Amino acid sequence: MPIIYKKKKKKTKASLAFIALALACLAACGKNEPAVTVGETTEEPVPEVKMVTIADKNGKSDFVLVVDDNESDGARLNLLQVRDAVSAVSGKRMETVNSILLRDSYKKTVLFGSIGRESSEKANAELAKDEYIIRFCRTDEGGELVVAYNGAAARMCAVDRLIDDYISDDGFIVPEDLDIKGKCGMKDAVVTTSIQGLRDPFILRTDDGTYYAYGTGWRYYKSNKLDGIWRGPYSCVNAPADAIDNHWAPEVHFYNGAYYMITTYKSAKTGHRGCTVMKSLSPEGPFVEISDGHITPKDWDSIDGTLYIDGDGTPWMIFVHEWTSTSDGIGRMAAARLSSDLSSFVSEPHELFTARDPGWAKNNVTDGCFMYRAADGKLWMLWSNWDSEGYCVGLAYSEDGTVTGKWKQEARRLYTKSLGFDFDGGHGMLFSDADGSLKLALHSPNSSSAGRSETTVILPVTEKYGKLVLDFYKPREE
Repeated sequence: MPIIYKKKKKKTKASLAFIALALACLAACGKNEPAVTVGETTEEPVPEVKMVTIADKNGKSDFVLVVDDNESDGARLNLLQVRDAVSAVSGKRMETVNSILLRDSYKKTVLFGSIGRESSEKANAELAKDEYIIRFCRTDEGGELVVAYNGAAARMCAVDRLIDDYISDDGFIVPEDLDIKGKCGMKDAVVTTSIQGLRDPFILRTDDGTYYAYGTGWRYYKSNKLDGIWRGPYSCVNAPADAIDNHWAPEVHFYNGAYYMITTYKSAKTGHRGCTVMKSLSPEGPFVEISDGHITPKDWDSIDGTLYIDGDGTPWMIFVHEWTSTSDGIGRMAAARLSSDLSSFVSEPHELFTARDPGWAKNNVTDGCFMYRAADGKLWMLWSNWDSEGYCVGLAYSEDGTVTGKWKQEARRLYTKSLGFDFDGGHGMLFSDADGSLKLALHSPNSSSAGRSETTVILPVTEKYGKLVLDFYKPREE
């Protein structure tokens, strides 16, 4: 944000009278000085703040983004956030280079982390745990915008602050004398709930202010506060006779005056897992199956169905065609239109993408899909697979905004251990809290062998520069 210079205090009447007398004496001595009327005030001129354009609104830039080769994958993801923010304004991407390729010919740089240049090394030496510095250093031949941080949490907050304060419709512009230091409160923004051992959590908030957390095992917990005591578990399903195992990932949606559960079970008849639809007049159940057994193809293993209502009011089920029943052992994401009462498919399943489409994917799994329509109209899907650090939440979006459009995978993840978290986690979904703030719920870690039971964790999310991002940075008070 621009630096504000304070005006100097106005001179008092006594001091002004003295000045007037002195000036009169000078005039009498032949000095040609302007007269000052007693009682008038004078102010020092406000210094002009010199600004440095890192990238203009058309994307033109003489600067390059530089990240340390020894940094984690999370640091590269944060670097992409800055590049994406500039791209959202201009439609063009800034050049990015690894520090090992940083040549002396690069005179104008944005340096992330400890790059080896004097300016970044000096900034890093000034930092305590969870602190960050954003500083512009003018050089004879150009300049260096230094983003230094101590810890992954500080890095995330520094990047958020850089984007929020200095990237706008006018471009990426900073004051020449920019030099700010801050501390991240990321851990304060994460709610680690009291819900233990519940996988695939889905949060529903009802009109009376109660939060319900449903999860695998067809159980739910409830609370009046996200960070309060969660009571449960309670059972909520009249289990179909055909459901012999794998009571996975129940989601509960309020639709047309009733509560509908989209969930998974293994069928005794077919031997396959599949998705089904259940209904109740209460969020606490009992939920009773209204579809004719599995609504998904009965010769597929299908799991983790979610409900999405498109802009025309048409209901869809998006679901996982599990890797265990595909011809090549690679999971798919699929979708089909639902009848108005949600009891059956009225279209054939349409394949959306595969588990191997994103470059970060290390497994053949497509898990935990959830749809979100952003304020700018973009249709997002959250889904899970493994990256280099474990289970995570990836992001994809439809290029034409429709369910059956072409889906493009984001290089960055919404949640990954590499962002600086203690545990991996996934099967995420989004909901709004009582204040209307967007939240991400997931289970973390993905396995109790990581040192903690699978726990329902809630994190703040926001929409920025056409993206969904975790929201840990809070604007400082002036």
